[in-house]
Amino acid sequence: MYYGLSYGTALAETVFPEIKATSGGTSQWNFPGTYSASLPSGIEAGELLVLILMHPNASGEIATPAGWWPVRTDSRLSIFARFATGSNPAPSFTRDDGFWAHVVYRIAGAAGVAATVAAASGGYLPLPALAAPWGSTKNLWIGAVGRLGGDAIGGTPANYARDRVADFYWSWMIASSRKRAIATETGGAYSGDNDTYARVARIAVRPAA
Repeated sequence: MYYGLSYGTALAETVFPEIKATSGGTSQWNFPGTYSASLPSGIEAGELLVLILMHPNASGEIATPAGWWPVRTDSRLSIFARFATGSNPAPSFTRDDGFWAHVVYRIAGAAGVAATVAAASGGYLPLPALAAPWGSTKNLWIGAVGRLGGDAIGGTPANYARDRVADFYWSWMIASSRKRAIATETGGAYSGDNDTYARVARIAVRPAA
């Protein structure tokens, strides 16, 4: 006797997480001690929100906003995430006065996220390697670069599509992505000179089962 799905029943197939929208912004000419990061429109419950935040030069890590969890924190660039609910207020951050920049991803079909952040080195802006803790599957990969001050940054890592640019004179952030069924993503760089304020990040988004 056969126990299980009926013959002809289609099995659910893992699909790549899907970027539904992005948002971004900077503090422009201001030096606020408190900064509010705008969120994308049309957020639906269950979607994954990934916030990449470039924050003022100061020692130590920035506090995690209520309702979010820290994916990776650094003294200059931090990544936070949350699964959307019925109420999703814009997160607010408090730090020393200085320039801010952010990009937020709204992603459907996601089950988790991992990230790494590194200081830029070698005269350009290479993305750090990242191994997804859950292994090889249909992962969404995001590469971001941020800097407070200095010359413009630009370019797009090979095989990545540019999703969002948030820049205003002294505040810069660019975020790009690609879909790739691989456990470890390496390579790729943004163009522009690195300095002590620059940070690069690689993010892996796990697909829903």
